[in-house]
Amino acid sequence: MVSSPDLVGFCSPRIVLHEVMWCTPGLVFRPHPCTLPMMIPELRQYARDAVRPLAAKYGLSALPEFADIVVIAWLFFTALQVSLSPVISRAVFPVSYGKADKRTRRNWDMHVVSLVHALVAVLLASRCLQAKSLDEDRAFGTYPDASFLLAIAVGYFIWDAIEAIVHFSEVGFVVHGKLSGAFLGPRPFVHYYVVRFLLWEVSTIFLNINWFLDKTGKTGSQLQLVNGIALLSTFFCFRLVWGGKMSYDFFITLNGVYTKLPLFYIMVYGVANLMLQGLNWFWFTKMIRALQKRFAGKSIQVKSKEARHERQWEWQDSQPPESMMESCNGTNNIDW
Repeated sequence: MVSSPDLVGFCSPRIVLHEVMWCTPGLVFRPHPCTLPMMIPELRQYARDAVRPLAAKYGLSALPEFADIVVIAWLFFTALQVSLSPVISRAVFPVSYGKADKRTRRNWDMHVVSLVHALVAVLLASRCLQAKSLDEDRAFGTYPDASFLLAIAVGYFIWDAIEAIVHFSEVGFVVHGKLSGAFLGPRPFVHYYVVRFLLWEVSTIFLNINWFLDKTGKTGSQLQLVNGIALLSTFFCFRLVWGGKMSYDFFITLNGVYTKLPLFYIMVYGVANLMLQGLNWFWFTKMIRALQKRFAGKSIQVKSKEARHERQWEWQDSQPPESMMESCNGTNNIDW
């Protein structure tokens, strides 16, 4: 056992990790500040080495290099849901979040994770759009930032999958599963298109904001109307127009390299593309109807209130003068 003074001059990560777990009554062991920075590279390398047998067995050559990023992303999104979001949301929204039931709070935390992932994905994807290595080979081209982004997407997929299985919620496997396939295959595949499809998440940002406005009592407000317009605009531009163009280009690329791919790849990616485009159009029409119903309902409520006020004023105007009322009540004697 290495004593604390010795530990100051000797910061081996394995020894420090062992020493952190050791304590004596009345003594709290505090490792030297250099402990954590030296442990992180070793832990990241451990994550990479741990998946090498699995990657070699199933031909997932791209996995080991970014396995640590996948693990870190999954841990981050999990910590965001179970720790960071509850603390921050309870402080910022003590009524909407603090007094909500358990299910609403869980959905709230999930939407926080979704919002953060969407922001990160859009930011990182926009940095990869001009990568020449991806544009020169749209089927098998690679780019370090794109691989980093896809590793984060896989970590998010793992979090999403676990959350769906544990709570029996709707499984969002289609999109994230497709991203995982692009990253975890025997060789990098269609990173050019996956980066561009991740820009769909622009509309997800406004979708989550719309959900939070509902939960914070802003349903039908002017702010939600503006956000709804932004949601429909970004959804139409990025998912339908941009996404449709990218899907068309994707099938052209797939047609040029289909002889180099297993039939399984062609079926999965081709069918997934068609399904996602169809779902995008379906969701777009549903969102339009939902917004129309929501703000039409508010308009009816406003008109109903105005009608009640008008009827009240009409009733007051139709009342006889006070002198006539007094006469009818016998205050003044009128000889009929």
